[in-house]
Amino acid sequence: MPRVALTPKVVANQVLTVAPGAAVLTMAAAAAGPDFNEFATTGRELLYVRNSGAGAHTITIYAAEDAWNRGGAITAYSIAAGATAVFGPFLTNVFRETGNVVHVDASDPELLLGVVRYP
Repeated sequence: MPRVALTPKVVANQVLTVAPGAAVLTMAAAAAGPDFNEFATTGRELLYVRNSGAGAHTITIYAAEDAWNRGGAITAYSIAAGATAVFGPFLTNVFRETGNVVHVDASDPELLLGVVRYP
């Protein structure tokens, strides 16, 4: 089955007037395996992960090997109960899977995910 896509929230230009609600980041519960989540990448995204649970949970962000066969995956990063972690930006020569996406696996749907894309 395909991964569940996360839609990046484009950050409003600070010079323009920001409409009510335009700066709200919607967080989605992490999808359960084996499908997990993914988001389209341009190299300008940050992934916000909030643990809404009572215990620690982990997240893995996959990376492809670069031109020198180096992988940079973030593997089983533990996020404490009530904590928020921020990852990125994701270099497109490392964190880009087939289809120009970043793959994200979470250990529990109590992890809430949101993606911000900067202009």
